[in-house]
Amino acid sequence: MMLSFKPWFRGLALALPLAALLTACDKSDKPVTPPAPPHTTYSQAGWDALPAVSDADLQAGFASWRSACVRLKADAVWGPTCAAAGSLVAAPDAAQIRTFLQSQLQVYSLRADGGSADGLITGYYEPVYPGSLTQTATANVPVYGIPDDLIVVNLDSIYPELKGKRLRGRLEGRVLKPYDDAATINAQGLNAPVIAWLTDPMDVQFLQVQGSGRVSLEDGSQLRLGYADQNGRPYRAIGRWLVEQGPFIT
Repeated sequence: MMLSFKPWFRGLALALPLAALLTACDKSDKPVTPPAPPHTTYSQAGWDALPAVSDADLQAGFASWRSACVRLKADAVWGPTCAAAGSLVAAPDAAQIRTFLQSQLQVYSLRADGGSADGLITGYYEPVYPGSLTQTATANVPVYGIPDDLIVVNLDSIYPELKGKRLRGRLEGRVLKPYDDAATINAQGLNAPVIAWLTDPMDVQFLQVQGSGRVSLEDGSQLRLGYADQNGRPYRAIGRWLVEQGPFIT
């Protein structure tokens, strides 16, 4: 499996199969009217509208948010708030945090169509794994960048009917061969840059399956990894493989 750099973050490669999108065909001539997108309204609310938060949770959450200001301070929206947070003591108490938040932020109430308070808000979770930028006794599982010998062929450049399809492999002489599978890469390594070293091979596996994540480094900073490329091999889920081995209790 391979990982690589992007201009603004370091990337991660994932050996997933090409996704095929199947669209149901309506054989009738009736025009299909797409549903209207849901409409959300925002209205200003008071701080008393928020659920109660314990002092311990508030302090832990604020400390985590303030650590993110290392990056957010350059953001046009969050920069001023991060600068103001820097003027607080290193470990403010809950009362100081509440005063700060109420002076810097505004609470809004979200309502769905018809004024309903019920709705769905989605988010994306990025796991955090312990690791290092250099190989150590404990961090010794490599997170690879894109190898120089990986060849990617856009098939639609030759066959327009294969739009969006790509072929991946590497050259042996003048012949394009399939790229190494995961077992070969894990056993023999890869001639590619190593972006980071993790402590557990399963962490690398789940990082590749997830498609992104963060590496917690020794100095407390975090390195973000994101999808960059793949080896072109079909993806097989670990859970399915375990079930196939049987017996397996779910």
